[in-house]
Amino acid sequence: TRHNTRPHKGDAQLAEAYRLTEENADAVVHLGDYSRREFLAAYPASRQLQIVIPHHIYEGLYADIGRNDARRRLGVPADAFVMLAFGAFRHDRERRLTWQAFRGLHKPGKFLLAPRLWPYVLNGSHHRGLKRLAVKTLYLAAHAIEKVLHCRITSSEGLISDTDLPAYFAAADVIFIQRTDILNSGNVPQAFAFGRMVAGPNSGNIGEILAETGNPVFDPADPASVNHALAEAARLAAAGHGDENRKYALEHLRLPQIAAAYGRLYQQLHDTERR
Repeated sequence: TRHNTRPHKGDAQLAEAYRLTEENADAVVHLGDYSRREFLAAYPASRQLQIVIPHHIYEGLYADIGRNDARRRLGVPADAFVMLAFGAFRHDRERRLTWQAFRGLHKPGKFLLAPRLWPYVLNGSHHRGLKRLAVKTLYLAAHAIEKVLHCRITSSEGLISDTDLPAYFAAADVIFIQRTDILNSGNVPQAFAFGRMVAGPNSGNIGEILAETGNPVFDPADPASVNHALAEAARLAAAGHGDENRKYALEHLRLPQIAAAYGRLYQQLHDTERR
């Protein structure tokens, strides 16, 4: 299953492992048609089975939590307009993109929820001695000024637990996909499952599914495009269009449907091998 075009991090050996896997697999599952077209352009002589199966939603994994309860749990003002940028920030470009988008959003009482934007965490640092002390000091300083900046940009742990995750999506009004160049993002179906509007880059399968479902897309290199997409997502959220995203997720992205699609693929490969 093709989640990435190339590894997010790693050396030449890992990139070579990607190439070997892609060239020698009997079938390649793409999470969107963009990926299929990109793959066939890279391997025009491929005789592999190519199939599109979208990214599923995570049913039954997260506890239900209401918007008000989620905001109380996270310490977010009840009447704020909340922009969520979830997941790891892989480089400074994504941090700048998120900050600029938040600053350009003209909404009273806006609040940025980006729990891993700050690159330092309180716990789990591999540093020792003075470096560990410096990391904790930087974290505590950033955490202390969050109220002034109307944001939550720190996380005491390196990863957000499955127990806490639903609170972030339930507390949000709009989900902002902070990636500047990406093929897929699990945050898109996640946001859809929670009935939230999404603003994301017109990149890879992300741009494809967002455009198909009426969620605004942007060019990460164009600040005006980012501002317009985020403002449009806010407008659509206020108009209740997040419910349409949830309906789409329940119609197209449920686990039984996705599992059945993989089952049919495995059966097809099995029957082909027997012949």
